[in-house]
Amino acid sequence: GSAFSATGTSVGGATLTVTYAGSTATLGFTVHAKNGLSALVSDITDGTTGTSAWRPPEITVAAGSTVEFNISNNGVSHTVVFDAVAGAPDNVPAGPAGFAADRTFPTAGSFIYKCSIHGEIGVVNVLRQ
Repeated sequence: GSAFSATGTSVGGATLTVTYAGSTATLGFTVHAKNGLSALVSDITDGTTGTSAWRPPEITVAAGSTVEFNISNNGVSHTVVFDAVAGAPDNVPAGPAGFAADRTFPTAGSFIYKCSIHGEIGVVNVLRQ
């Protein structure tokens, strides 16, 4: 047997399907919110190219949800700067290793953000409850 680990990026149902040597197994599970969080956005660096990106690059949550931005997970500091639109939360400044900040999204809409240091772009889609 082999060990497998994954990090959920939003709450809700998910299915894991694994195929090995012609046999397939499927496991359904639910990702629950931790401490009231609805989703997690984290930085990730491609080991081959060194290019930074958001994981996930796009999330969808219900109005009133709280999203954690884990922006220095790989020892590289990022910022989260939202487009200046009504309902966008406060920006997240760069921080030390392991720095994360929560932002709540009370208003429905699509909130585009970027890292002002590296240029990665992401979006939080907020649905009406």
